[in-house]
Amino acid sequence: MPWSVKDSRHIDPTPELDSVEAAVIEIARDDEHRAILVDFTGTAGAVETRIFDPAEAVAPFLDSDEPPSHILVNADGSVSIID
Repeated sequence: MPWSVKDSRHIDPTPELDSVEAAVIEIARDDEHRAILVDFTGTAGAVETRIFDPAEAVAPFLDSDEPPSHILVNADGSVSIID
């Protein structure tokens, strides 16, 4: 059974990653609950020109038995797993 997004909230970006936007996505599956931290890199202007959708960023990981706890969405749209 895949994970589903239950909630999201914007948070302060992770300073050591030089990110400009960040969010925590709460996911659940049966009785399990997890959180995925999503950081977006790039300049503030670059982020403004694309849609900051952290739920969309975690979507590829919702079928995983062990989704990452922290991902980084780069300015080019690529995603790196931090943890």
